Amino acid sequence: MNAPSTDLVARRDNPIDKLKNNLASRADEFRMVLPSHINVDKFPRTIATAAMSNPDLLTCDRRSLLLASMKLAQDGLLSDGREAALVPFKRCFKDGSEGKSVWEVQPLPMAWIIAMKATAVLP
Repeated sequence: MNAPSTDLVARRDNPIDKLKNNLASRADEFRMVLPSHINVDKFPRTIATAAMSNPDLLTCDRRSLLLASMKLAQDGLLSDGREAALVPFKRCFKDGSEGKSVWEVQPLPMAWIIAMKATAVLP
């Protein structure tokens, strides 16, 4: 009788909403590693924005996306395309006699931010 509305079902199946839920469930983990100058609410939003601007991230292995996000959090970098980026790449491996591949996400700090942190200009 009370079937869920199609909007609710579509929203539940939306990959961006799934990602946001994954990130929200790990908010405490991000809070433990994020430096004080990065807001815990802002960090997941930048990851979701990166995924919206590069939908290939949503087709990558979800575990690698979350691990790459955690690495950026530990380094105190936002995935906003200025400080760092989340980049999909194809990892090939051999499974028995067959060659297989999987798309994973790698964190990529921008060169200028590394140089700035090395000279202690940034927090």
